[in-house]
Amino acid sequence: MEGHSARLPAPLATHRPASGHILNQQQLQTARTALWHQTAPLLTGDEAKAWVEDLGLCLFLPRHAQLPAPAPSFLEAVHGAPSASPPASALKLASDLVARLIDERTVVPLNLLGTYSEQPDFLVTPEVLPWVTAVRGDRQWNTAPGGRTSPLVVRTWQVLDHEGEASAIELRELLGRELTEAAVLRALIELWTTVRAIPVSKPNAAPGDPARWTLLKNRFPAQLTTGANTAQTTALSALLSIYLRSAVAAAAEEAEIFLSPLTARSRIREVIHGMSAARQFASMSVGSHTLLFVAGSLPENLTVEEP
Repeated sequence: MEGHSARLPAPLATHRPASGHILNQQQLQTARTALWHQTAPLLTGDEAKAWVEDLGLCLFLPRHAQLPAPAPSFLEAVHGAPSASPPASALKLASDLVARLIDERTVVPLNLLGTYSEQPDFLVTPEVLPWVTAVRGDRQWNTAPGGRTSPLVVRTWQVLDHEGEASAIELRELLGRELTEAAVLRALIELWTTVRAIPVSKPNAAPGDPARWTLLKNRFPAQLTTGANTAQTTALSALLSIYLRSAVAAAAEEAEIFLSPLTARSRIREVIHGMSAARQFASMSVGSHTLLFVAGSLPENLTVEEP
């Protein structure tokens, strides 16, 4: 991303969609299964890297209860099959592969749902990161958090800014032993959910090894600069396009649900209406539902009928 200006995905600028196409549910699910790599497992770091780079944005684990919208998950791709409860071996392999991609700076782990955990809920590539930070991040990313941020969160940011990288245990020693490790971890997760810090544990870390944390600006300053200079409407337009491609096609409400951890659904709805009115999305019927898709993005082997 460094040295490149942010831009909307090419199909938004080069294709004029036609509406009224018809697709059946089985065809749609077959296309999703192939795109989401649910027919054969991702086994190597190179395979995982290529898959994530192709999508740009995905879930780490399936989140059907929290986000009832069609979306690929890294763990299901590693497992090679859809699964609400994948085996421990698949989770271990997915975690190891993600740690490797994070270490290589190929993937950025995000916690947009605010879960008290060191496990990410979303994964994005550095190319997509500016759109996320434009919507969710702090445009004054190079300075300590302001506003109503708690003093502990501010101090945690300052220590990480000075140290570069540290575990929660090490931060507790630097911040004051009167603090509990749990309190420090809560501060770290708050910095994570506001797209300020990320966990960067090394690949193949021993079980029980504490995660190490660093500020996002230490790894991706160019992307944060781009995000700070990007309008939210532009960023949401790009993210909607990326999501629709990853889902093959989806209802407007499903797009709202998937991106709702970033901003209010009403804001997403406004952008969808604007892009639809400008004919930047095509539509098709699947059963009784109308789904949106990015023109020119449907798989080549997918047969779409005219009404």
